[in-house]
Amino acid sequence: MNLWQNADFRLASRMLPYQKARLIEKFKKHFPNKVTMAVGDGNNDVSMIQEAHLGIGIRGNEGTHAVDASDFAISYLKQVKRLLAVHGREAHRRNTFLAEFFFYKSTLLSALLFFFGSFSEWSG
Repeated sequence: MNLWQNADFRLASRMLPYQKARLIEKFKKHFPNKVTMAVGDGNNDVSMIQEAHLGIGIRGNEGTHAVDASDFAISYLKQVKRLLAVHGREAHRRNTFLAEFFFYKSTLLSALLFFFGSFSEWSG
């Protein structure tokens, strides 16, 4: 399955920084169940990166302002596809493992407290 097959893209270029941030804000308001991603490489993209759910800064000639404000920093634009494929799957796998572990830990601790409570006749 192609990574970009079910994606919905909106490109904003040749806009003022305020307009880019407002575009992201309007998109988030109209489509609350969609996740927004902003990719920027300079100081003029900082407000857009901060407004999006996922901000990606590209380290480049214009400085590191976008990288400082972003969630992820990359060196080249071609790394975005790999970042989305790996991060999306790995984050889901880690969160699933964490939820399972917390459920297991809570169950085990509750069972132990219940078991040893019977030996002390339920007194503190």
